[in-house]
Amino acid sequence: MPSPGGNRRPEPRGSAVITEFVAVAVGSALGGLCRFHLTAWIDRRTHTPLSFGTLAVNTLGAFLLGLLAGTLGGTADQPVAAALAMTGFCGSFTTVSSWSLQTLTLARTHRFGTALVNLAATLVAGLGAVILGLAMTGGGP
Repeated sequence: MPSPGGNRRPEPRGSAVITEFVAVAVGSALGGLCRFHLTAWIDRRTHTPLSFGTLAVNTLGAFLLGLLAGTLGGTADQPVAAALAMTGFCGSFTTVSSWSLQTLTLARTHRFGTALVNLAATLVAGLGAVILGLAMTGGGP
């Protein structure tokens, strides 16, 4: 399976599998905690139907993923660092599931305009952020 950076790498064996497993677990724990606290902190200050906290963490996570992909060169070059930072931290820090549920809730409560803004803002900000992150590191993997 290709990595997020498009590089293929050999399947890890033995202790390398355990090391990558632990790296993903640690990165996921840290990313989830950061997302939980940052989203709550932002949403407590904005008081709108649109969760600016979710938009912020998804945009920041996309930017960070772009920086990491450009710096680490994809997962083939530094598999443990990529497992920790890209798969673990960024995967847990960003949240498509919360964004999807929030958008659906907005639509179900007849806030169609806000739901569309949420869709468009997240897609545009996320793609823009990952492009910026890659560009800042020389264009990516």
